[in-house]
Amino acid sequence: MECERINELLPWFANGTLEGEERRTVSEHLAGCRSCRRELDETLLAVSIYKQHLPTQTLIDYAFDQPVVTMDRGLIESHLRTCAECSEQLGMVRESRLLEEGEPSRVVPLVSKKRSRTHHGWRYAALAASLIALIGIGGWLLSEQQEEVRLARLSEQQKEMSERLARLEAESRSMEDENRRLKESQSQLQQQKEEADRRVTRLQEQVARLASPQLNAPTLDVYPGELTERAEGRTANDLEIPGSALSVTLILNSHSPTAYTNYSIEILDARNRRVWKGGRLLRQSTNDYTINVPTSLLPPGRYGINIYGQREGKRVKVESYKIRIRRARK
Repeated sequence: MECERINELLPWFANGTLEGEERRTVSEHLAGCRSCRRELDETLLAVSIYKQHLPTQTLIDYAFDQPVVTMDRGLIESHLRTCAECSEQLGMVRESRLLEEGEPSRVVPLVSKKRSRTHHGWRYAALAASLIALIGIGGWLLSEQQEEVRLARLSEQQKEMSERLARLEAESRSMEDENRRLKESQSQLQQQKEEADRRVTRLQEQVARLASPQLNAPTLDVYPGELTERAEGRTANDLEIPGSALSVTLILNSHSPTAYTNYSIEILDARNRRVWKGGRLLRQSTNDYTINVPTSLLPPGRYGINIYGQREGKRVKVESYKIRIRRARK
């Protein structure tokens, strides 16, 4: 029962129109059934024969009602119903037969009936040869037309391939440009990474130095109020820091008699921008404040230092200092 159902589907399987689950079912069955594979071979042979044009001699014999020994007449008729070219050639043969049969017989031949039949056979053979030549010429013309169609299709395909090649080349150039941009971006990112690594290394070295004991670290006095001249002629709060120093200790002298529970401090640059701030500042018993500042926080320039006191929820400025930082060359 399975083979009968498969055999019914073989014609559609052979001409490529069977799709989906049915095609998979037929393929799986053919893989294990020798009988159905033989049936498929016969079907493929029949399809290939059916797709071919009928021989010219077969068309002539069929048109003149002569015996056709090379092919079944039912198969010929089935092919003619689907092949326009063979149908057109059959029409030409039939027109030739009508012309041949329509000639007037005005002269009674003085020959025997046997010779008349021979003469008729000769005329059939001659007419068949003429038709074969005529059909051959028609086939040549048709071949020329088919060749022109084929060349036109080839030209169109070549044009499509050229356009496709142009699109591929444009895409290739675009990809090359994108690849170049990516490489440039990668190079920039690599440079930024290397610079960041160098900065991290410098910071790590600086942290390591700051974590180590500092020998000969400078300690400088700072006085509040307006700048005054010292006896030796230097300006008060004009601070010179050795170039090798990593930090400096500032002793902020205070003249304020008022004491507060909490103190805070801020450092401002010359543009009054905050450089640093901190809380929990302690006032020493000597009436001053002490702060140790990394020299990297105070590059050469002018700065302001403010100290605030906190009492009963109010913040009051206690002292204000103005300093100038200079770095010694040695």
